[in-house]
Amino acid sequence: MTLSDLLALVRPGDALLYRGSGFIPWLIRVKTWSPVSHIEVVVSPFETIAARESGSAVYPISAEKLYEVWRPKLPIDVDAGMTWFRRSANGQAYDLFGLFRFFTPGKQSTSKQFCSELATRFYRAAGLEPFTPETDADLVSPGMFRTSFRFARIWEREWVMWKSCVVWLAKGGFQWAITWARKKGWI
Repeated sequence: MTLSDLLALVRPGDALLYRGSGFIPWLIRVKTWSPVSHIEVVVSPFETIAARESGSAVYPISAEKLYEVWRPKLPIDVDAGMTWFRRSANGQAYDLFGLFRFFTPGKQSTSKQFCSELATRFYRAAGLEPFTPETDADLVSPGMFRTSFRFARIWEREWVMWKSCVVWLAKGGFQWAITWARKKGWI
């Protein structure tokens, strides 16, 4: 998706889910059994709020590594969410160690946030409970937004890898794989 296509599609309140590259995004995807590793919330026609490595802030919308776009099924109060963000989260450092809470028990930092923690708290301040009130925002992963009944997917990345596999099979790849497996003694 191009940036201009994305800007034409999204509206304030939409959740942008990304599939990042590198070790930490890979670790998040593996641990959470999800194809996504990052979330940002659209707050204006050209901006999102997010917790990135550089901290919690308002950022320009990006289509790079975008995996899916999800829209709240109910109206939300973006202004109330932004009021919470400005008072409570803007400028906070990225909570890299908080990510390890996915792996270990412990108390989460109140002065730092990671992306899905920030998104959960924003939606709650905007009047939308994305999960249940008992769900600790510190334990929410980006992929959990894909399972929330409060959101509907409005765009997903094409399965380029799947198309590549189909083309490979059509060009004789399947027969090659069978021959190779037989040589290895696997079949």
